[in-house]
Amino acid sequence: MTLDALSRLLHALADPARLRLLALCRRGELSVNELTTASGMSQPRVSRHLRILVEAAALRRFREAHWVYYRLSGEGEPARLVQEVLAGLDAADDALRADARRLDEVLAARAREARAAAGGDSEAALPPAAWARLEQATREVAHTALSATGYGELLDIGTGAGRMLRLLGPDARRAIGVDTSRPARLAARNALRDAGLAHCSVRDADMYALPFGRASFDTVVMARVLTGAQQPWEATREAARVLRPGGHLLVMDLLPDGMPVEAWCRSLHDWLGDAGLQLAHEERLALPRGTAVIGLTRAPEAAERAA
Repeated sequence: MTLDALSRLLHALADPARLRLLALCRRGELSVNELTTASGMSQPRVSRHLRILVEAAALRRFREAHWVYYRLSGEGEPARLVQEVLAGLDAADDALRADARRLDEVLAARAREARAAAGGDSEAALPPAAWARLEQATREVAHTALSATGYGELLDIGTGAGRMLRLLGPDARRAIGVDTSRPARLAARNALRDAGLAHCSVRDADMYALPFGRASFDTVVMARVLTGAQQPWEATREAARVLRPGGHLLVMDLLPDGMPVEAWCRSLHDWLGDAGLQLAHEERLALPRGTAVIGLTRAPEAAERAA
């Protein structure tokens, strides 16, 4: 770090109020309103402190429609120093304990809002035992190909309540889930917080126009996405665009009873082929109410593309 950058960071950390905000953000992504309620400070004061923390690279800021969220910076020397400082805080401190109690109430309200807006359990497509079988099969397919290299930087398209982030996120260096549904994003943030996956985050994004540059991710996941997509071929091309050379696209979908499995799988091969990808592994799993299809592709290396 340069002298100026280190001075800004040390100045940002040398304030009890800002340390309290950092300690709250250690629990996951939080909006300005959530931080204001949890800290008991006024919103102008919170916003001022957050600006200083962002300028010092202690926090990252991002916007979702009318909401602004903050999270701890995940990489680099500033992130390492912030983590060391937070590790030295006394969890029994009265102010920190009061903040934690208020944050518990904030997050409980967030969970209630997500459930109410979703109108029920969005994961009710399968019984719990069937979900467990499907998750195990999906993880085994991914792990067989990626156990040596890991998932690297992972993107979960159509993350929903964050089920794939919880399943694969622990083995990723960094993971982002995208979804256009705000209730789904709220539920995913709660799930990631409960799982302690601070390196996983959630964003508002359209799968047909992802806000990421070409070749941004080592692993891309599309789980329960393509069967419901109006233009699955376009979604597949966009997923391939952000996939790095040598990276992997993992597809998992549930085909309800009555949907022709063979015809759908042929379509999947066509969509992947149009995107410059080839299915390296395909697995089918009979489940209550339908069939699960799990597919894994590998993007060509730069040299392979040139050849």
